[in-house]
Amino acid sequence: MIAVMPAGTAGKLNYPGERLAELVGKVAQGDHDAFSELYDATSSVVYGIAVRFLRDPSLAEDIALEVYLQIWRCSGSYSLDRGTVISWVVTICRSRAIDWLRSAQGRRSRSAELVDGTIPDPRQDPEESCLTTQRTTVVRACLEQLPSEQRRLIYLAYFSALSQTEIAV
Repeated sequence: MIAVMPAGTAGKLNYPGERLAELVGKVAQGDHDAFSELYDATSSVVYGIAVRFLRDPSLAEDIALEVYLQIWRCSGSYSLDRGTVISWVVTICRSRAIDWLRSAQGRRSRSAELVDGTIPDPRQDPEESCLTTQRTTVVRACLEQLPSEQRRLIYLAYFSALSQTEIAV
């Protein structure tokens, strides 16, 4: 079970990249303690990204679980030459979240949000919430200036994470 991260901690990482790479190497050898340390070091970032994509803490926990299962299974495929550990972990998280959003289940749960044209609130700390509200106001004002068909396509592409092929259908 993945614990819910305290408000304000999501998305912060204060861990040396060399140590993360060392941990991934140990995880590839089946080291449970290294996996636990890697989880502790990166889980707030993973959870924060998942919440931002899915806008649902419960679903974000499920996605985070999938991310760490994939890390456990595929840590041997990580290569420092292709990027940092955190970029690898973030890419896995982003991919899992987009996969869920693009799934039939994800589209059904997000369709109600598209009908009324609202942008979901990601439930952040007060300062970040204020900034998000300001940005949302600006984005909504800009979207309102577009023709309705263009606005609908942007909602489908950006807020539902649909591919161009899926939108064209």
